Amino acid sequence: IPNIAGAIDGTHVPIKAPKTNHEDYFDRKHFYSYSLQGVVDSSGLFLSVSTGYPGSLHDARVLRLSQIFDATENDLILTEPTADINGTIVCPLIVGDSAYPLKRWLFCPFKDNGALNREQKKFNEELSKARIVSEHAYGLRKGRWRVLQKWLDEDSDRIPDTIIACSILHNICIIRGDRYEIDDDDSDDDNGIPS
Repeated sequence: IPNIAGAIDGTHVPIKAPKTNHEDYFDRKHFYSYSLQGVVDSSGLFLSVSTGYPGSLHDARVLRLSQIFDATENDLILTEPTADINGTIVCPLIVGDSAYPLKRWLFCPFKDNGALNREQKKFNEELSKARIVSEHAYGLRKGRWRVLQKWLDEDSDRIPDTIIACSILHNICIIRGDRYEIDDDDSDDDNGIPS
């Protein structure tokens, strides 16, 4: 897939039930959380982080509420460099999973309703390989800062700032070449929930 600039994915950061509107933060895994959306490049750097949204929101809704959505829809970002693919000009692309909507700048897999042809299955496999970098970045960040895994006694108003700070520190570690080995406790399952 040509001209991929990043991979988008969502995850959840567990929190103590907020005092107000706590039902909004109760997610599909049956715990309270903040939704977190990140766009990661091929080296694992977070290019964009959006958080502070209630855990009950779907990834597609978090995307629509994020600054990266407005910026891409209004051609403020992801306009260059372009690639000429057999006469078609392709702008930089972000790849995501099936939770996200297909956009001119956002590639998602074909919905697998059991009737995909061989080419569609191959496309989905290649897209999955391109997306995996975001899952690895979440795993690395969570491993380095385990504070992101449990927030049972914290003031939930400060959590989004801490999430963003940990993402910035993650980027600094990547840029400086600090290698952190992921163990089984650091990985995300397919829904982004800490295992």
